[in-house]
Amino acid sequence: ARRYWGRLLTTSVAFFLYDFINFPNSIMSSTIISSLVKDHNVRTTAVWQVILAVLPVPGVVLGAWLTNAIGRRWTGILGFAGYVVLGFIIGGTYSKLSQNIAAFVVLYGLLQAFGHMGPGATIGLISSESFPTAMRSMGYGVSTAFGRTGAAVGTQCFTPLRDHAGNSSTFYLAGGVAVLGMTVYYLLPESGDLDLEKEDKELNEYLMQHGFTTDVKE
Repeated sequence: ARRYWGRLLTTSVAFFLYDFINFPNSIMSSTIISSLVKDHNVRTTAVWQVILAVLPVPGVVLGAWLTNAIGRRWTGILGFAGYVVLGFIIGGTYSKLSQNIAAFVVLYGLLQAFGHMGPGATIGLISSESFPTAMRSMGYGVSTAFGRTGAAVGTQCFTPLRDHAGNSSTFYLAGGVAVLGMTVYYLLPESGDLDLEKEDKELNEYLMQHGFTTDVKE
């Protein structure tokens, strides 16, 4: 942890920020769509929810390709940038979008697609590739724990915000947090360029210099 605290900090914060906005948005989508269906027809609401669930799928596929095409770090930054743009667009035009559920669902689907394409496709990968073998499970575990904490905290923040300031405010918050996500992602290492075998050797040398050994005794 003394040697890799910087990477551990950035991967944990990135995981926290993504889950902070991703989980609440996913959970609240059904409530928001239900409120926009004029006659509150259950079948109509279900159809729009299915469409919303399908729209992010291309983002997952595109993210899998971009991780190698432009790198994990820039893929995450691009995904968060989409969150910023669409979050503020939806928040700023929510009153008009609420009158056109098709346009709202498409933009909301694109918002979630950018999330799955960017940090959704890369943060787990970066969190595991950024650490040598001896501490990879610890690094990934700590980062994931921060992510789940972000999901819990985000849910507790988004729900009262929506209740007191309206649905549009949640999209403003998502866009603002995504700006922080872009900043943190810029500080992450490009894990695809790391030589993991070299990382293992350097960690072993570091431990030996500080009086520890990784030798296995019979």
